[in-house]
This record gives sequence, C-alpha cells and structure tokens, in this order.
Amino acid sequence: ITFSLRTRPPIDGAVDVLASSGRELPAEVTGSEAEIGGWLGARLGFAVRPPRLAGGRLLGARVVASEGRPAAYLSYDVAGEHVGLLVVDPRGALPVDGERRRVGDRDVWLGQRRGVSTAAWRDREAGYVITTDLDEARALDLIPR
Repeated sequence: ITFSLRTRPPIDGAVDVLASSGRELPAEVTGSEAEIGGWLGARLGFAVRPPRLAGGRLLGARVVASEGRPAAYLSYDVAGEHVGLLVVDPRGALPVDGERRRVGDRDVWLGQRRGVSTAAWRDREAGYVITTDLDEARALDLIPR
C-alpha cells in the first residue's frame, strides 16, 4: 500500500525542495514501528527507532536527504492532522534554527517558517525534527517525554 505525504518541512536541503515542488511523496515503507525502523536503519547506516508521538499513529516512511546526508522522513496522523518527523544521523547537526526551550529532560528548538511549526531535539540515537501545521503549543505536546 502506498500513500502520499503532503507536507512542507521547514528545513533547508532536498526535503524542502521536494516538498515545495508540490509533488506527492509516497511512502517507501509501511508496517509496524519495528519493521519501519529496521528498514530505515538498514538503508541509513544508523539506528532509527520511530518515536511515539503523543496521540499520533505512524503511517509510513521514506529515505530523504537533509543537509546533503541521508535521513528518514516519517509520516504520522495526529487527530486527523498530518505531522512529519525528520530523523537525522546523531553525528550530524540538527537542520534547524529557533528558540531553545527545556521540555522535560531535553533541550528543544522551536521555529516557524511559512506557517509550519517545527520542534527539534536530539537524543543518543538520532536528531528529530517535527514539522506540522499545528501551533507551537500542540507541536510541543507531541514530543515524547
């Protein structure tokens, strides 16, 4: 089964170019969190463990480029709203700018561009960037605690 990812990730690089082109991005993989994570990890060279976004359901994923490096783009449904999640190699820089806030035990960078909210954080496994049309407060609520 394939479906379309319709989003406007507010980061520089190939993800932004693909999204702004108006093309629909089909998922390359669907299935359980473990199946999707295993498929992505085998292609990216780093472990991908799809996080559980609060109230979200993982729909599928694909490999994309971010800042010239391979990354994963995961698509979630959150109460009927599309939420994208970019997962980048933990050895690289997070591809965002924004205001730093403390959420639980982690630093989160919040931003907004062209009406799209972003929330970015890093843990031992990877860097993560949520992209959504939801407001900043709702974007923050999605972050796993």
